Formats: sequence, structure tokens, C-alpha cells
Amino acid sequence: MSQAGGQRRPFFRRKKTCPFSGANAPRIDYKDVKLLQRFISERGKIVPSRITAVSTRKQRVLALAQIVVIEVDSEREHVDGKRVGE
Repeated sequence: MSQAGGQRRPFFRRKKTCPFSGANAPRIDYKDVKLLQRFISERGKIVPSRITAVSTRKQRVLALAQIVVIEVDSEREHVDGKRVGE
């Protein structure tokens, strides 16, 4: 397994591409909760772009979509002091 000279081959890191760029890329829509869940943690925070590989421009749009989802969800909780569906 060791190479002659004791040098290791550098780790090959594939360049990440934005999942929202390209021909068949999905659009960021606040109504598409299933898509947004991939980019939002359990605590409701946006997963960093260095992990998800989302471009800077799309990261901003993703942040806006997250804010809308949180606002809609909080409105739903506070209708008549009860959660909707209870």
C-alpha cells in the first residue's frame, strides 16, 4: 500500500455544483416543503452552502423561502389561540 518515497497521493475532491442550477433543476418554492427540508436543519436553520453546495444567489432565495415557511407556520399556530387541526 505504501508508495515509493513515502509520499501520499492527494485526496481528490470533486467540485460541488449547485443543485438549483442546470437544465432539470427544481425551482425554489416555499410551498415545496419536501425540497426545503433537505436544506433546513431540524432546528429550522439553513444548512451552510459549503455543505449543500448551493450557490450564493440561490442561498439567498432559499433563506427567503424559509422565512415565508416560518411565518406561515407561526400564523397557523396562532389562529384563535389554538393550533389548526386540534
